[in-house]
Amino acid sequence: MVEIMAEKFSYYLTFEKKDIAVYTSHLDVVRVFSRAFARSKLPICFTEGFTKRPYLIFPYPLPLGTAGENEILEFKTHNEIYNENDFMSSINNYLPSGFKVSAVFSNSIPRFIFAEYEILYCDHLDTRVVKSFIDRDRIEAKKFSKKKGTVVVDLKAFIKDIEIRDNGDIRLILPVGENNNINVNVFINALSEYTNLKPELFCAKRLKFINSAP
Repeated sequence: MVEIMAEKFSYYLTFEKKDIAVYTSHLDVVRVFSRAFARSKLPICFTEGFTKRPYLIFPYPLPLGTAGENEILEFKTHNEIYNENDFMSSINNYLPSGFKVSAVFSNSIPRFIFAEYEILYCDHLDTRVVKSFIDRDRIEAKKFSKKKGTVVVDLKAFIKDIEIRDNGDIRLILPVGENNNINVNVFINALSEYTNLKPELFCAKRLKFINSAP
């Protein structure tokens, strides 16, 4: 007997993660969207095995405490999506506060190698101190690696672009991906240590992904 494989269609969506949702861990983000897809009863593909789950891939997990404007989720469906607005409404109806699907795209996700971030400080920040931090020949920071544990890296080699605005806000571009990734919190912790400011007083937001060097 020949088994007929059901056709699957690949899509990806972008979503916002803000406000109280920034304190949702990546594992819980997976659970949030898994429940939303399951409750929406959309024709989403599920994983094989005893415990079936919606087939969802988050290629660029967002660091805990960081907001995101255009986060990415890849998924597959058994039917084509003909009305993106209806599809988004069905998902958004079951997402908790702070999460919102903003767009749906066909095909698989593009390969991104950088991400742009915005870092804000809750009080006045002396831009001269920040510039002195950036202008050093070497910016040492502690980075956790699953294979090597905590290692010291030179952020200067990873920062592709940075702008310090007059009010102290910082915009920077860092690499993302499985093999070359710098968590924005690594930058914030290094800056906090240099300025003697508390890292929890900084707020970071990932604005967008970039697929080529700036």
